[in-house]
Amino acid sequence: MWIMIYALMASSGEADSVSYSMILPGLVYGDVLESADEWMGLFIVDCGHWMLRPVNLECIPEAPPLYEDERPAGTIVILPDESESPLILVSSSPEVFSPGPVPALTESRIQLPADTSLCLASPEIEESSLSTTEEGLFLAAGGMTQRVTGTFPGTGPQSPFLSLVWAGDMDGDGRLDLLLDDVDNDYLIFSWDLYLSGEAGPGELVKKVASFYDVYY
Repeated sequence: MWIMIYALMASSGEADSVSYSMILPGLVYGDVLESADEWMGLFIVDCGHWMLRPVNLECIPEAPPLYEDERPAGTIVILPDESESPLILVSSSPEVFSPGPVPALTESRIQLPADTSLCLASPEIEESSLSTTEEGLFLAAGGMTQRVTGTFPGTGPQSPFLSLVWAGDMDGDGRLDLLLDDVDNDYLIFSWDLYLSGEAGPGELVKKVASFYDVYY
């Protein structure tokens, strides 16, 4: 049994000497597939339990558009060996992610409206908190605070919004990693950003290493 996954625009990131790529289930645009050799899927195993495991990708070029003002052709990504779809697919060079269970603090997406505080803690991950203010989203842990993004969630139908898609320890360092949906303008349909603690620099708790997004066309 195989799964076809539909994704959209991906952008790779680089932190120090490591390059990262991320795609969501879907139709992919750009050269992110060409720049990554091996991919791992983040799968939910059961309630509150997640796992990283290698996946095999098959890539099928999309048919060219009929008209000039249509989206350019992308690549359809197929997972021929999987019966379930992963939350995301990640790749790094050199390899950072290890297959196996992944400690996680969330089971599903959590909306982050204005003036919200959220405590994230487990025996396996350093206690952290997220809070939204007029200056953006802040992450605090171990006596340090970092502004992760300047997006301030609004209340209107086209206002900026934030949500915590996933939180856990993806890179295995015992500290919090984040997957955020950070839509800061009305051109974006969604924008998923992956932040890893293992790539944080001085004065940082996490660093954004890869993004995946779609825009109105």
